[in-house]
Formats: sequence, structure tokens, C-alpha cells
Amino acid sequence: MKEKCTLIISSLAYALEMIITIAMLIGTGLLCFRLICSIFHLMDGDPFEAYEHLLSYSMNLIICVELIRMMYYHTSDMVFELLVFALARQVIIDHTSAITSLIGVCAIAVLFATRKFLFTTHVLSADTDDEGDKKSEKENK
Repeated sequence: MKEKCTLIISSLAYALEMIITIAMLIGTGLLCFRLICSIFHLMDGDPFEAYEHLLSYSMNLIICVELIRMMYYHTSDMVFELLVFALARQVIIDHTSAITSLIGVCAIAVLFATRKFLFTTHVLSADTDDEGDKKSEKENK
């Protein structure tokens, strides 16, 4: 009985997650269309302000797409990519201070270091590749 309830709750949570993902996908598609339409009005008024708005809007859409991918694939790589895009948006778009930008760059560096040294999928794939190379060398001899 407990297993059946767990299965039902898990299935329901997955279905709700997919409904939210589809709604986000539709909304992102509509906002992409709005972004394309706003490109034609880029030179109306202050070009720097328009460009900053366009860049901010584009980065928000990219983050939304990465969030959709993360909700669909459920991997640590997707979480990593989402965090990198969010931090990059913070560093590029928000012009607060040099210290804030430095902290953002350091945070991105920490994320890349974490990915390189702590993600087990990369370690396992590297070990597998080494074993595959050893096997192919033995087969060639």
C-alpha cells in the first residue's frame, strides 16, 4: 500500500512538473516572438538603453530555456549550466560595482572548479575512456 501511494504521488508530481514545463515553454516561445519584434525598434530613442534592454531580455530568455531543460533532464550538468547563465547575466547586465562583478566572476570560477573536480560523471567518463583506450591498445597488439 505504501509503495502504491509513493508511486501515485511520484507520478502526480512528475505530471505537474511536465505541465509547468510545457507552460514555461509556451510562455518562452511567445516572449521570443516579442523579442524578435522589439529588434525592429532598437534604434528608437537611446541605443545604449535599448541594447541593454535587449541583452537583459535575451539573457532572461536563455535562463528560462535552461530552466526548462533542467526540469526535463534532471541532471547536475543542467543545474550547472543554469547557474552559470544566471551568474553571467548578473555580471554582464547589472552594473553595480567592481566588487560585485569580481564576486560574480569568482563564483563562476568556483562553479567550473566544482564541475571539474567534484562531478562524478566526468570522473567516471574519464576512467571509462582510459579503460577503453587500454582495451583498444591490447586489441591492436
